[in-house]
Amino acid sequence: MDQSPRQILKCVRDVIVLGGMVAVVNGLVSRADFGWMELNPTPWLLVPVLIGARYGALAGLFSGALTGVLIAVVQGGRSVDATKDFLQDHPFFFSALVLAGYLAGECGRWLSGSKVLLDERCQKQAFELQRMSAELELQREAKHELQSRLALHNATLAGLDDDLRKLVTGSAESLMAGLLTLLHQHAQVTSAGLYLKRGDKLERVAVLHPTKPLKESLSLDENPLARRALEERSVMSVKAAMDTTKEQPFLAALPFERRDQVGVLLVQDMPLRAFNWSNLARIELIMLWTFAMDLVRGQFGAPGELVPMEAWKVLINQAIATDQLHDVPSMVIKQQVDAASEKTILKMLPPTAAATRLPEGSALAILLPLGGEMEAGALVAEWQRLGIKKSPVKYPVTRGPSAEEFWKHVLQP
Repeated sequence: MDQSPRQILKCVRDVIVLGGMVAVVNGLVSRADFGWMELNPTPWLLVPVLIGARYGALAGLFSGALTGVLIAVVQGGRSVDATKDFLQDHPFFFSALVLAGYLAGECGRWLSGSKVLLDERCQKQAFELQRMSAELELQREAKHELQSRLALHNATLAGLDDDLRKLVTGSAESLMAGLLTLLHQHAQVTSAGLYLKRGDKLERVAVLHPTKPLKESLSLDENPLARRALEERSVMSVKAAMDTTKEQPFLAALPFERRDQVGVLLVQDMPLRAFNWSNLARIELIMLWTFAMDLVRGQFGAPGELVPMEAWKVLINQAIATDQLHDVPSMVIKQQVDAASEKTILKMLPPTAAATRLPEGSALAILLPLGGEMEAGALVAEWQRLGIKKSPVKYPVTRGPSAEEFWKHVLQP
């Protein structure tokens, strides 16, 4: 029991109040049998038991003794001799009051000890829960950061080089439809149309999930979004997906040039989460590379033909911009060749690769768009298997230098 004066006063108060209540009830119900001697157990046991359980064994012991003395005094008629005789005649009764108070105090102490142990365990578990919650929050933040980094590194563009390769090696007639399929796979475009500009009209050449707004022929005067995109040669979009109207039903317009033709992609529908500038830039990236590869193929023949240096530098500039905007790298391989090895190397190039001859005439610079170290290593290993012994030099196309600076770097011996 806490022996502070305040605690002792509270104990005395409770003994008086509880004993007084039992005495009043005893006097009202059974005045002739004060102490309820004929009852077993007597209700007076409540006083030492409750006090002992609340304040400890010592308090229970004394409250039991005081209760016994009160009963003996009342039963003895306030006579000292009669009180002593009454105590001697009922030793078990009065011993039971004292012992019950003491045992209740010990039980209370044991239970309070268990409570303290449980409290400590609860506090420990609460601390562990708090720690685990903090770790979970850190894991959530790490997951969010990882997702952000994956988005930053365009995990959604994984495999784009393979898809571009399939697209540019297909027939010219299927290029536009294949491009829309590519946009659906890599940029979540669900409804769109590719249009070529003919005067003040837009003529549809391919459509993905056609809707009423994606007509076969559209007037530029009735489509200000498409007109602005063609005039400014940049991506145009509504501010929010809900800003579309019946008169202006398109989310975005992206201009393009295919060889000597000018056109525009009109995006009519896509998931709300995909309608953002990052995804629109991804769409622009896919279109630029598609038409760039198509241009190289159309002007310079089948894959494996050399590309003029100026056209090759344009592709390098685009590769640098791709890494800058989307963190998608490309790779350039510089390979010393002779007449025989040059023919072998050009024949083995992927359809999306672009090769040009360096000024000294004894080396090739080969661009692998959207390709990394693994693709370059596999290509070099195949060359060496076919007997090309000279080791190449690899140049990752990063965002740092301009096309001219990168070109100078490639020309260094």
